[in-house]
Amino acid sequence: MGTLLNVLVILLVVMVLGLPVLVISKIPSLRNRATELLRKRFGEGPTPAQRKASSTKVVTVAWDHNGASVGRSVISCPSDPGYGSTAKWIVEAALCLVEANKVEGGVSTPAACSAMGFKLVERVKHANLFID
Repeated sequence: MGTLLNVLVILLVVMVLGLPVLVISKIPSLRNRATELLRKRFGEGPTPAQRKASSTKVVTVAWDHNGASVGRSVISCPSDPGYGSTAKWIVEAALCLVEANKVEGGVSTPAACSAMGFKLVERVKHANLFID
């Protein structure tokens, strides 16, 4: 966070933006009106057919300090990335953590999660998700 001033600024922004949202969400008439406005502006979202026909591909490239490419990763989901694939990623990662982490109780740190290694890659391939 840096300084106390940074913390206070963040708290102020959260309060200024969060308080109206909280109030709107608690009063049914305001909540319904806000929902109508959002639907008019953004629509209802993708149809089941659109979700079924969608896919995603994320390419990540790592560069060294000289600008040379030192690594490349491609993650692809041949199915709906917003609904179907996200759930698969989360479940496979959770199952991999449960199998890899035999420590009793507590919360796993990022370092402990590295025990998943290539096991996660194999798990997600079986779920029709791909990491290259």
